[in-house]
Amino acid sequence: PHIYQARVHASKALNRVIPAGRQSGKTVLAVAEIGEWSMSAPRRWPQDERPQFWWVTASYETKAKAVRDITAHLPKGIVAKYSEREAYWTLRNGSTITIRSADGKDSLVSERLHGLVGDECGDWGDAVYDQQLSAMTATTGGPQILMGIPRGMNWFHEKAMNQAQGVPGWETFTWKTADS
Repeated sequence: PHIYQARVHASKALNRVIPAGRQSGKTVLAVAEIGEWSMSAPRRWPQDERPQFWWVTASYETKAKAVRDITAHLPKGIVAKYSEREAYWTLRNGSTITIRSADGKDSLVSERLHGLVGDECGDWGDAVYDQQLSAMTATTGGPQILMGIPRGMNWFHEKAMNQAQGVPGWETFTWKTADS
């Protein structure tokens, strides 16, 4: 990882927000994180037989890229079942990584999530995170990464400001494309 990615990987914050430049390594970083979360799930959540991890994209159109990125970086030996069409991977340890879309009303039904990656969060609707996703990791204490390109003073910007406002459990990391 480059220095900015390494700082995110080393963070102990449960909620990490990454408003950063295009092609700057956000996706590769998040793929490594969701892979680590899902591979370590039996140790972190021994009471849960089938831990769930979601990667939520901004739209159905961007799901294919997320599928390619996760497939390219997830070690093949740990995957028990994979469906490109349904966009999920079940690991040999029982964990499941599923890609969902923030623009689908039925795609974000309530689940007990053990980890969440929000991809291109600045493009999501204002209520998607607060009204649909944030509660899903509350019962597990699962980690979250919210990332994307800054899109002005929207809900994503508000989450990026949580650390500066002293909200516990939040850390923000930012860098420009040229920095990576």
